[in-house]
Amino acid sequence: MSTIQGLTMPTNHIKMGKHGLLRIQHASKSAVSTKTVKDSFCRAGIYNSKTTSYDLKQILSNCTSTISIEEETHIMEVIPKLAAILNQNGELLDSDFNKYNIRVEESISSKDNLVLSRKRMVLLTNATLVQKEEEKRKKKEEDKLQNLEKKRVRKEKAEAKKTSKVAKKGNVKSVHMRENKQSDVESDEEW
Repeated sequence: MSTIQGLTMPTNHIKMGKHGLLRIQHASKSAVSTKTVKDSFCRAGIYNSKTTSYDLKQILSNCTSTISIEEETHIMEVIPKLAAILNQNGELLDSDFNKYNIRVEESISSKDNLVLSRKRMVLLTNATLVQKEEEKRKKKEEDKLQNLEKKRVRKEKAEAKKTSKVAKKGNVKSVHMRENKQSDVESDEEW
């Protein structure tokens, strides 16, 4: 029996745990390599090893909706303009696609309002986008502090109201007690 961080376990359990952790470490090292990342980028069309650039045909072939040849040609024509917007703003919004008449899947809510990891097109290292996200974070933090302050004020008001009700009840009781004492005195005098 051995003790690790306050837990007493049989030695063979500790040994099996260590081997399990080493297997996980080895599997993650062998699964994520430069080659596997490069291959997945090629399959997605993000990178073409022959041209060392993106492969638009490969990207469009991965689309879940069917794209007509006219749409594909139009997209290829406006890609440089969209790339300029992406480089400037750090993201492409629905309005950017609408501006160039590119069909966007209809959904209940806009992808523009989602968290970064779920947005349509984002350059995480873009200075404009980083600044915009920092401003969002600060505003969210300020809103949270304001909400906490509002809750605190509401709680204080509720406690003050409760205290005043208790005080009123106390006054009412003392008035009733005085009245009762007076009636007792009067009834004593009658005897």
